[in-house]
Amino acid sequence: MGTKLHYVSKRFFLVLALVGPFFLWGANSLDEVRYERALDQIRAGQYLEAAEAYKMILETTEDNDLRAKVQELLGDLYAIYLELPDLAMNQYEMVLRDYADSPWVDDALFNIGMIYFEKGEWKDAQGNFQEVLRKYPDSPRAFTAQTLFEQAGIYLRDPSKAPAAVQAPEPGDVAAQYIRVLVIDFATEAIVTASTPITVRENRPDGSELTAGNSVQILTASRQLSVNGRTLAGGDISLSCSDHSLEVSDRTFRGELMLYSQDTGFFVVNRLLLEDYLRGVIPREMPALWPIEALKAQAVAARTYALYQIEKHRDERWDVMATVMSQVYGGRSAEAASTDQAVQETMGQILTYNERPILAYFHSNSGGSTESTDKVWGTQLPYLEAVQDPYSLGTRVDAWEAVFTLDKINAALANDGLTGITDVIPVEFSPTGRVIRIRFQTTNGSMDMPANTTRLRLGSTVMKSTWWEANKQGNRMYFRGRGFGHGVGMSQWGAKAMAELGFDFLQILHHYYPRCSVLGVN
Repeated sequence: MGTKLHYVSKRFFLVLALVGPFFLWGANSLDEVRYERALDQIRAGQYLEAAEAYKMILETTEDNDLRAKVQELLGDLYAIYLELPDLAMNQYEMVLRDYADSPWVDDALFNIGMIYFEKGEWKDAQGNFQEVLRKYPDSPRAFTAQTLFEQAGIYLRDPSKAPAAVQAPEPGDVAAQYIRVLVIDFATEAIVTASTPITVRENRPDGSELTAGNSVQILTASRQLSVNGRTLAGGDISLSCSDHSLEVSDRTFRGELMLYSQDTGFFVVNRLLLEDYLRGVIPREMPALWPIEALKAQAVAARTYALYQIEKHRDERWDVMATVMSQVYGGRSAEAASTDQAVQETMGQILTYNERPILAYFHSNSGGSTESTDKVWGTQLPYLEAVQDPYSLGTRVDAWEAVFTLDKINAALANDGLTGITDVIPVEFSPTGRVIRIRFQTTNGSMDMPANTTRLRLGSTVMKSTWWEANKQGNRMYFRGRGFGHGVGMSQWGAKAMAELGFDFLQILHHYYPRCSVLGVN
């Protein structure tokens, strides 16, 4: 099952250069586009997609400084966000071996020590921290390396003082979690209403509090917010009311609303209990009229995905988005009795692997077989593997057709450095039959792209999967395919069919996530 990690905050100790503007002057525009895309994907919780973007930079860039930095960033992504310490160590070791003169070597050496520390391998951790101190005494990591070197020595001498291995959370602890949902990513004005008086608080230690009636108008200017014409000294506020129901932009939300000012406006975050959040997610991700056992399976998968993102975004102002970039969330306005029942009957239950919540991907229809993550995004998560899925066959969306002109394909892939495309040729396939990589013949040669990236560029509601055959006729490409979505994890249409055949939600989950346990079930 793998090594159990000990609890130490990797986010605190590991070098984080995962956010911020593009930084290397020698990089070309395509490198910059991919780098910024990876940062956006990390913010959105799309960690496998970000890893793929980093790998695309490594495949094509000629800038060695950029290669060294991206190699390290990929290690940070594996260590912190995907919980793949061995893959992370491989990336850091490549930095040490292949880019020994780069400015990132001390960080890579320190981070290897941190991985050993996380694993409870105190002697190896000490060795790496000692190397940091010996070779890079002026490194920003030196002070922390010294501290952890001494701490590892204490644990070596007295193992009873070492931190306990990570344990799975209790269902009650899961249910008591709060989540922060980005519901409006940019606005310059908003009107918030409620059936009871709204309390407005400034989010600072000495911030004021006022009761603003049943309707609040928020405006922004110069990074300051005004409430019903009163300008507040701070830039961030929270709104709440006694019945925990606030309406903004024609949607009603449980919990409270947090407003954060930015350069020319503000964004709005809904903070509420995780279980209440799920009441607004499940009916948007799966029709409320579907069988209750399918809805319960969806509730467990969605809860697990949300908890995973909560843990990874603790230092951010929001955990998930309210769109398909995370999970679709409609707030209180979307709730339905059947999906409320599904949430209630699975309260606190999550999917775990090695005592940790999983990154619980799901999709619309597998087309007859799900897919492993390495065949979609190039990185294998051990708990998301391909399974045969006959239950998804014979449903409404198990097959599709699409037509694109070459001009349309050129326009969709222009930002990826592709122009003058003359043909689209699949060159690598997964064992299930999905396309992994596509070769684009162009007037200037050829270029390969991941198939799932191409699918998203062309439009995921038209190019519905990577399981397809293509036929070129003149300046048009004709595609005939199977399935809908990336194909990883639970097939929602397959779950519906299984429920209709009498399978319960646990059987559904164990079919699609066979290497996982469901926490909270005897």
